[in-house]
Amino acid sequence: MTGFRKRHFAILLCILLVGLSACNIDFTPKPIPPAFPGGAPLPVSFSEVPYTPGLWNDYGQSICPSYDPQYLQCRANCYAYALNFMQTGPYFHTLQPGELSGHTFTEFDVDRDRIVQLVRLDAQVAGFTFVEAERDVACASGSYKVALVIDPFAPDYHWYRQNPDGTWSGKSGLSQATDKDASGQTIVDPQTANRNYRQWGLNYSEWGGYYCIGSPWR
Repeated sequence: MTGFRKRHFAILLCILLVGLSACNIDFTPKPIPPAFPGGAPLPVSFSEVPYTPGLWNDYGQSICPSYDPQYLQCRANCYAYALNFMQTGPYFHTLQPGELSGHTFTEFDVDRDRIVQLVRLDAQVAGFTFVEAERDVACASGSYKVALVIDPFAPDYHWYRQNPDGTWSGKSGLSQATDKDASGQTIVDPQTANRNYRQWGLNYSEWGGYYCIGSPWR
């Protein structure tokens, strides 16, 4: 390259650099927000029941006034939702732990060990699997994870069910199915989610554990 060309190239480079600096570009990359603010979802088995709130929320209002077998929302509670049980039972009320095996559930049964015992009896009679699970270990193929929580003062219990994307959902009593906790946040882990449902006067403060269910109602 001749001297003239070198000087010409240097002038052009200088002009270019000055022009860029004059733009005063302040480029600070912003961190990509996590898909779920509550953290990464728990591992899945890929056998989870699809989250289809429209199917369960067929009454058209946030809560049913009473048990009504013609609407899934008005006959299914959290236990039925955990099992994906959509049938109309002969009980004239929502399905309770132990009823599939002939037990009449009462408030004295609202105890973690007792509820687990009753679900195991239901599993034997109805032909589904029910075993304890670890938080960070996916259930075996063909089964999915559920979680039990208890309000010892009401007394009341509640079940959550894991969705295919790793988040969780539930259906309280005759209300609608939802994947949100008491704060309106997507449930990433029911153990750390807000379970104080003040609007219903229920606070599921007692943790009951994770379980794997292999349900025949798929």
